[in-house]
Amino acid sequence: MRIVGIELEGFRGYLTSSYVSIDTLTVFAGKNDAGKSSILEAMRLFLDKGKPDVSDYSVHGHGTIRITCTFADLPPELVIDQTAVTTLQDEKLLDANGHLVISKTWTRGRANPEILAHALHPVVDGGPTLIGLKHAQLKSLASTLDVVAELEDRRVNLNYRQAIWRAWEAKGLSSLQPTIIPLNSEDGKHVASALESVFPLFHLFQADRLGAESDEVAQDPAKLIVKAVLDRHTAELTKLTSDVKAEISELLLEVVGKLEEFAPNLAAKLIPANLDPVWQKAFSSLQFVDENDVPLAKRGSGTRRLVLLSFFRAEVERGYEETDEWRRGVIIAVEEPETALHPPTCQGWVRPVANSKSAV
Repeated sequence: MRIVGIELEGFRGYLTSSYVSIDTLTVFAGKNDAGKSSILEAMRLFLDKGKPDVSDYSVHGHGTIRITCTFADLPPELVIDQTAVTTLQDEKLLDANGHLVISKTWTRGRANPEILAHALHPVVDGGPTLIGLKHAQLKSLASTLDVVAELEDRRVNLNYRQAIWRAWEAKGLSSLQPTIIPLNSEDGKHVASALESVFPLFHLFQADRLGAESDEVAQDPAKLIVKAVLDRHTAELTKLTSDVKAEISELLLEVVGKLEEFAPNLAAKLIPANLDPVWQKAFSSLQFVDENDVPLAKRGSGTRRLVLLSFFRAEVERGYEETDEWRRGVIIAVEEPETALHPPTCQGWVRPVANSKSAV
């Protein structure tokens, strides 16, 4: 998966919409305070599921930050729940160029961003997009169009969407139009979650990073390795999570049932919560140590960065070897030092961004 463009609005100095094209190797060069670092930080915010700081909102803005990324070299399929395998094309989530365009909008004071897809999508008289409808709503619409009988599996939402779209097209009711599709509820939320697991791996190497032992670069190699492996097993982990949650919920209900026999008021107030595991935390203790059991966090910052860079090289070169397998992509961003550290003849900073599924 490869990023081919990024658009910023309301982020730091980018008050109004600004679009930047990204190629396999991209270099940003310019004077201090031109906004080069902001582009790389925006990539990190978008791809690493980050949260903006208060100072990231443009001073004269409206309290919102919108970052839009355009992707090519897309995954051949997408698993949006434990059984439903689909594609971005079948879900009508691609633009006129066959690209995936996703925007995230953060609003000051809100924890999570609004996630939207911008695509050529079937619409009928300005009605809602199907991907945001609940199962009952899809079933009702399919019944109105008399297409329920043709469904092989009536439990899967994407089957209803496909049947409804075919019926609309046959009746001349819909047309493909540029559409903004919310991905924060129902199957849209599942699509957004699945996309997060296939977005390119990203890391920003900053020359002015602090060298303290608490520096996150000490932990990043191990964390990124765990994340990369877990993302490859998203479908299996989703199914395992669903099975375990169902078993836990069943047991909890039995416990509440027994409690209700002698403490009904207490039992009525008990409900299961926080059943979704964070798999990466299960491997949070993973770290590198040398032959003397000295952890990487205690080594010099240069050594730590070499390990981190080696991880990215290994990920990229694995893409060369597995030519028949789709690769999620790797983005390595390197920010060079302040201009004051260069000779007087140097014209500005240089920030190369390597962005490819098979090359640095």
